[in-house]
Amino acid sequence: GGGLRISKITSEKNTREFDYNDNSNLSTGLLLGDYNYYNYTSRHSTSHPNFSIRFYVVRSSNSNFSLTGAITGNIIGYSKVRERVINHDNPNEYMQKTYEYHNKKPISSFFLPGLPNQESILNGKLKKVTDYAGGLPVRFVENHYFQSPFAGED
Repeated sequence: GGGLRISKITSEKNTREFDYNDNSNLSTGLLLGDYNYYNYTSRHSTSHPNFSIRFYVVRSSNSNFSLTGAITGNIIGYSKVRERVINHDNPNEYMQKTYEYHNKKPISSFFLPGLPNQESILNGKLKKVTDYAGGLPVRFVENHYFQSPFAGED
C-alpha cells in the first residue's frame, strides 16, 4: 500500500520500529478515496433565446477535495500497525504492540458529480491495542464507539 509511513524512531533510550503488514506480509493500507486531479464543469446560459454551453476543465497538483474527512484528509488508512520497542541497554528485551483501526472504503449509496461519497465516520478510530511479551498477548484494550443509526453502517 502507498502512503507516508513511519518506519523507525530512534532515541537515546530505545528504537521504535513500525510495521504496516498483516500476518501474510500484505499491506493493511486501504485507499479510502479516489484521487481527483481534475474537475470537468459545464455551465448553461439561458439569457438569450439561443442555448449556449460553456465547458471548463480545472487541473491541479493536489486532489481537489478531501475524500476522507473523517481521518483528516489522509487518502490511505491502515487497519493494523505493529510497533516493536527495542531497549538499547538490552536489545534482546523488547516490547511489542499491535494497533487495530477502523478502516472502511466509502459507501457509494448515491452519486453527485464533484462530491465525495458517504464515508465511515469511524475511519481512523482506534479499535484495539494488544500488548505482547515474549510473542504472547498479555493485555488488550478494545474501544467501542456509539454511532447514531442515521450516520451510516460500519
